[in-house]
Amino acid sequence: MNLKRTAACFAQQSFFFWGGTIWNALRFALRIISAGFLVSTLSVTASGSLEALGKGTQSLIISLCRYIIIMIPAAWILCRLFGPVGVWHAFWVTELLSALAAALVYKRTVKLNV
Repeated sequence: MNLKRTAACFAQQSFFFWGGTIWNALRFALRIISAGFLVSTLSVTASGSLEALGKGTQSLIISLCRYIIIMIPAAWILCRLFGPVGVWHAFWVTELLSALAAALVYKRTVKLNV
């Protein structure tokens, strides 16, 4: 009997309870984050291509830009400017800046190898 009560209480309090504010916050965050998905294809493709060409260092530079060099400062700055919503905006900003960095790294690497 206690197990049923515990499970019911957990279901009401857990993240998986998709009612009200959690659902709205999730939809809002996904709309913002998904803006970066299309742009991220450039950096992911460039990174994979460089890795396949044996240019692991250049591929690592692109990955570091995405996950550390740009993401952490962007999340911190945007959070300071816009509050918690700024963290969600940091995703698409990071993807955009990483795509630009990836294009530059890829162009320079391929140009040097030709």
